[in-house]
Amino acid sequence: MVRPPISLRRIDGYDGQSVTSHYRSHKTERVERERVDVYTFIGRMMQQVFPKGFQRIRSYGVQATKTVAKIKGLIFPFDAFIQC
Repeated sequence: MVRPPISLRRIDGYDGQSVTSHYRSHKTERVERERVDVYTFIGRMMQQVFPKGFQRIRSYGVQATKTVAKIKGLIFPFDAFIQC
């Protein structure tokens, strides 16, 4: 089971035509309130839902476990050189 895209505590109101919710803005560090159309809200939530059988990829590229194991020897000598 994965986390839901939005907590039910963040949904402040629903009147049949629009949904009111709140969130903490990273830019202003304040709580912002937003009222959007129901279909817009559902569309935003559906972007977070994966199709059945879809695998979520946590890390890829350099951060992937196999890749890190391969290049670990190359990374650490440079870190030691930079710290000296």
